[in-house]
Amino acid sequence: VAHMDEEMRLAHACSLNLQGGWMKWKDSIQPFDLSWKNLIYGPGPRIIAFALNSSINCVRTPDMLKLWGYCKHATCPLCNAKQCTLHHILVNCPTALKGKRYTWRHDSVLVNLESALKGHLDTWNNDHKRNCKIPSLASSFVREGKQAKSSAQTYRKSILDGTNDWRLLVDYDHQKVVFPAHIIATNQRPDIVIWSTLTRKVYLIELTCPAEEGIEAAAARKIARYTPLVEAINNTGWSAMTITIEVGARGYVAKSMSTFLRRLGFSNRRVSSVCKTLSTVVARASYAIYLARSNVDWVSSRELIQVAIKDASIVGVDGADSPIVA
Repeated sequence: VAHMDEEMRLAHACSLNLQGGWMKWKDSIQPFDLSWKNLIYGPGPRIIAFALNSSINCVRTPDMLKLWGYCKHATCPLCNAKQCTLHHILVNCPTALKGKRYTWRHDSVLVNLESALKGHLDTWNNDHKRNCKIPSLASSFVREGKQAKSSAQTYRKSILDGTNDWRLLVDYDHQKVVFPAHIIATNQRPDIVIWSTLTRKVYLIELTCPAEEGIEAAAARKIARYTPLVEAINNTGWSAMTITIEVGARGYVAKSMSTFLRRLGFSNRRVSSVCKTLSTVVARASYAIYLARSNVDWVSSRELIQVAIKDASIVGVDGADSPIVA
């Protein structure tokens, strides 16, 4: 009966043009954390309300205000676009793009991701005893009537296996970097570069913060962009790979993020913690962009949103529910 009720609710959601838009991208993202712990001690009620309302397109944007009869036009206050939707405000306004509002959100996600990656790589490089391997999760499960296997017999693979000289390079709008010249000379700047000189492996990681409905298109666009560079690096004797990761503008983290972290050897608990942090950061940034939708003045050099990652808990540096708007 519960399954039938759920099917009826999903069928009803599919029939809604505006409120049912989330049905098109629900399989590409991880669910928003609505646990009691996050509702009480998480990013705050305004951020959670914004994430939920934005997922069903019920935010007070100019197009919705016109639809509800509160105003006569749906013009964007920044670029004068005739139809100012939530999608337009969060990812598609040329004035906001030129003013680097979206860049600020992207770099805010990137700085928190850098913190997690740097700590993980430092631990990996310094831990010589485990030979760059981690126990598999399957080794902790024992079926009824079976004997437990030694944890040293089974390991979960990681793309970092085989060496402990991994290095990290992160590119920001305010702190542009140069691609490692000993690998190849290029003017392209992936968001994150992880490489090992001993194994001659390099990973080009591209972070995107698109609207949730554009996650798959963003991944394909980034892969196509860096395919020539990957081929050029492979021709030099190095082994290169492009990895795309996405965090939706509404605050929903794409499944590609957790897959990427697990491939690096992050534990499931750490993956959950990092994804919750990134979800909070992008939701706060998008909420600030939404609040400033009519504000022409925007300081592009504003401080990035940084959130401390403490296992499963999330503690805001500049307040749990206080996105800086001006």
